[in-house]
Amino acid sequence: HNSWVRLKDGRLLEYTTCGDMQGHPVYAAHGYSGTALQLTAPWQCRIAEKHGLRLISISMPGFGLSDSLPLGVKRSLSDWPADVFAVLDKEGVDRFAVLGLSAGCVHGPSVVHAAPSKVTA
Repeated sequence: HNSWVRLKDGRLLEYTTCGDMQGHPVYAAHGYSGTALQLTAPWQCRIAEKHGLRLISISMPGFGLSDSLPLGVKRSLSDWPADVFAVLDKEGVDRFAVLGLSAGCVHGPSVVHAAPSKVTA
């Protein structure tokens, strides 16, 4: 299901959750040209539920229904984890696994690097 979080800078980030809502949280990072929906399709949600996993996927700024960054604002990869933690905090998630698809294989590890003690796999 689609949700949003308002960030400290005023932007809205779209995110989706599915699977077993009481299951082990998995931050699922999508690739470029994708959205949070790329990793929370109905078939993926059924698999997650069957295996006791709670998928949480976030549309990066300017993707899906997430607000873009203002023109001229530059960000680095190390800025992304703060956005992810805002979503995970809203969802009450402290420890989680990480899954990456395509460019998400870069964004996921940036979250691991920012808070390795929160990551379970």
